[in-house]
Amino acid sequence: MRIDVHSHFYPSEYVEAIRRFDAEKGSKITGVNFPLWNSTEERISWMDAAGVDVAVLSLSAPNVYFDDHALSLELAQMTNDFVSEIVRKHHDRFVGMASVPLGNTDAALSELRRCVGELGLRGVVVGSNINGSYPDTLALEPLFAEIERLRQPIFIHPMVPAGCGQRVDKYKLAAILYLPFDTTICVTRMIYAGVFERYPSLDMILPHLGGTLPFLSTRIDLGAKSYRECREHLSKPPRDYLKRFYYDTAVSYGRPPLACTEELVGMEQIIFGSDYPFQRSVTETIAGIEALRLAPEVQERIFSGNARKLFQAGIEQIMSER
Repeated sequence: MRIDVHSHFYPSEYVEAIRRFDAEKGSKITGVNFPLWNSTEERISWMDAAGVDVAVLSLSAPNVYFDDHALSLELAQMTNDFVSEIVRKHHDRFVGMASVPLGNTDAALSELRRCVGELGLRGVVVGSNINGSYPDTLALEPLFAEIERLRQPIFIHPMVPAGCGQRVDKYKLAAILYLPFDTTICVTRMIYAGVFERYPSLDMILPHLGGTLPFLSTRIDLGAKSYRECREHLSKPPRDYLKRFYYDTAVSYGRPPLACTEELVGMEQIIFGSDYPFQRSVTETIAGIEALRLAPEVQERIFSGNARKLFQAGIEQIMSER
């Protein structure tokens, strides 16, 4: 069985709404080519061809993070209703993750409870930055506490760092480099701020094998040793928190990054992800994992076992119906 924990959707209504908003503000979203969700049947057909049994669906950037709080909540409700309907009709193939308006904590809490309690969604998408502010600097403590109480995993999805999206980007570096580095910045800040000290049961999914976190883990540890402000909220080295997280394979299926991440966390924390439809190299990702020639039981954990632990309720239902 293969469970793809990093699979995206863009409803046409959502894209139309953000383009209307963007045209009024004159910013940069209008020219982006969003891969629309055309039909559930089309996605299932692709999954069958690629050898994916279950897709965990999440909304990608720009998610629902806008200065207009009413619009953010409207888009969150729209997209959460959309994905919950897909899951309801095809609960043998999909698990849905919630998006919440992080710029308004009260609204985010309300929508989170609706998604988990009424819509049956599993997990919450949190952007690596929200309009330029990182999660450690926002008033998100009540949200983290509620996510932990509800035992929902958090999927940190990378966003373009503030300012980078306005630069002339001849080489598409935003997609190639800026996004994984923003994941690195986000999680490092959350560690140093003591978020995972205060909420020790939070399950975190970090895409693209954590950006550069496994490679820079020694340097992040040294930061805590060298600077008081990097250790004042911690009871242990940053590496110990990094070892608690899950790391998906999306766009990071080569032997060197996989070996680096395995060295940090072992195969119990690596999970299969594709980043479809932004990346269509799903078969290459599968082949890259299989090329490691792991023991069958270890390979099974990467492809499905570790994800089943994270999304237990949704996956258990799928398994019972197969």
